[in-house]
Amino acid sequence: MPWDPMRDRVLVVDQFRAGPAARGDGQPWIYEPVAGRIDAGETPESTALREAVEEAGLTLERLIPAPAFYPSPGVAAEFIYGFIGIAELPDDAATVSGLPSEGEDIRGHVIPRDEFMRMALDGRIVSGPLLILALWLDRRADELRQGPAPG
Repeated sequence: MPWDPMRDRVLVVDQFRAGPAARGDGQPWIYEPVAGRIDAGETPESTALREAVEEAGLTLERLIPAPAFYPSPGVAAEFIYGFIGIAELPDDAATVSGLPSEGEDIRGHVIPRDEFMRMALDGRIVSGPLLILALWLDRRADELRQGPAPG
């Protein structure tokens, strides 16, 4: 998930999701972090960098590992690697993007972090991975803004 620590805002994406639509959710366009599958020969980090370009038109300055987890280990082997990607997010950073070859219609939203946290806590964010990143970033933002600890 891209975060601009200077402006203290994040970029999230939304796109139509068939699962919520099939369930009858009144809002099948779901806020999510930038994400994608790891292709052969890629690392989780290189995938995060590639997906930021493809889904949001962003070049991330650096990646900060966030929690990695199984979203539903009782039914699936899917494993999610979480990252906060440091990026500049000026007002015009929100775009409509995605790869036409993958049928993507992705809308970006630049949101101040305090509003983002209100969204997480009042139920407007229903994507588990985004909710985890929101809570983790809220807990760690001040520490992350100071940069890596001396080695």
